[in-house]
Amino acid sequence: MKKKFIAGAGVTILIGVLFIFPVQVFTVSREGTVIDAFIYRDQINFSVQWKHSVEKEIWEEFFSIEGNDITMNSTRFKTFGAGVPSSAGTDTYVKDGWVYMVGINREIGEELAIRTGKDTNYQMKYHNDRLKLDAQTSYHIQTDKVSFSKAIFLMMR
Repeated sequence: MKKKFIAGAGVTILIGVLFIFPVQVFTVSREGTVIDAFIYRDQINFSVQWKHSVEKEIWEEFFSIEGNDITMNSTRFKTFGAGVPSSAGTDTYVKDGWVYMVGINREIGEELAIRTGKDTNYQMKYHNDRLKLDAQTSYHIQTDKVSFSKAIFLMMR
């Protein structure tokens, strides 16, 4: 009887973890279809990099996610040019050939929309992973709380 109770409790806990226990995920969708997903706790960082369509130089923006909120923290680029402000955030400086603007801390919300250009070579970086984004395509980076089983399903796509 005791073994049946323990087995039943184990199954109940497993079901609870898989289908009820919520986890935080951020997903990358291409035109409405999830193409990548990541589970995170508390906070994560990622960046989006592309080649400026006029200046033809690399530009990279750095983001963090705390809870379900995406925030743009800083940016870096090679040269000032079309549409580039002379400063943003709390500090602007040059290091190793890059112009850095830090302390921007602009709240984006739960979703970041990206539309890639023809020759802009967009990519997203998360930890040591790089996700190349197709040209002339719409992407959405979103945060959400979902069941552990749904998170696993999203990550297996």
